Amino acid sequence: MVNDAPHMGQRRTSLTDRALATIRAAIDRKAMTQTQLAKMTNRFSSNMSEIIAGKRPLPFDVIEAAAELLQVDAAELMADPANLVKVLNPREAELLRYMRDWPSSTAEGLLTFLRFFANESHADQQTRTAVAHLRALEKPVRDRAAAYLLMLHEGGLPRDVRIALGLPEADAPPPRRTWPGKRRAVATGDPE
Repeated sequence: MVNDAPHMGQRRTSLTDRALATIRAAIDRKAMTQTQLAKMTNRFSSNMSEIIAGKRPLPFDVIEAAAELLQVDAAELMADPANLVKVLNPREAELLRYMRDWPSSTAEGLLTFLRFFANESHADQQTRTAVAHLRALEKPVRDRAAAYLLMLHEGGLPRDVRIALGLPEADAPPPRRTWPGKRRAVATGDPE
């Protein structure tokens, strides 16, 4: 619904209209589905389809379910998209409290650090997370895990790494497998 009262030269949109537009956009970009919303709110899919199409009013429990699926506060679904103000989660609020008390040089240093990583790709973030997990392992386990990753990346392990980890030489023939009942024949070379 559009309110006819002007707001800074524009027509105002109701909060439910904003929420519905945000929910539709999330469904379009496949961040959630109508079926998920229907299940979370104990509605039939046809009923949810009518709500999303705007043929039925948007109930608040649908807004709450959408917020939960999108992992945002319900207020963000109703916020004006032109407004950059968002609801803070507890960790963001804690960081803001610290930043307000810090000297400007400290706050600027943190912002410079954050800007450095702001445009980092998802793969780089995953690599940093993997390295952090490797560092948390005990040394023998960490060494084997690092060797395994090196092997996956390079297609094999260098000789010095194999020796350090107590692995067999690459040039050595693999141990022969024996089968029950044929053990004597394989071990001695005699026919059965």
